[in-house]
Amino acid sequence: MPEPAAPTGAARLLRFFRVDPSEAGLYACIVGPLFAGVLLNGVVRPAIGHALGGVRRAPGSAVRGPDVYWEFDTATQAAHPILTRFLEVSDGAVAMCLVGLIAVLLLGRWALRRRSRPRDGGPAAG
Repeated sequence: MPEPAAPTGAARLLRFFRVDPSEAGLYACIVGPLFAGVLLNGVVRPAIGHALGGVRRAPGSAVRGPDVYWEFDTATQAAHPILTRFLEVSDGAVAMCLVGLIAVLLLGRWALRRRSRPRDGGPAAG
């Protein structure tokens, strides 16, 4: 009797982390935006800010650290209005937008699963 083939790709990851394949979408709805937020706030935004010659501002003190945003001179703002506007938004605001995205994804997932679930006839009428 031949042995079953070893799982590859996504199936291997799900098996490694002991994730039920039917619940993989749940984890993707949560982990995907969290990963994007860490990448944005930790790598992309600082790299763009430094490349444009911005000044990093971290006002106040909080338990988990300051809320970071970037300031640019008028010439840079005129040359790159979209990028400078994006970087002038604080890291906390970006994180809260991604938390909102997680909520929307989870609600969408719930609605799709509820809609695709077979319905019973319910109580007999009359």
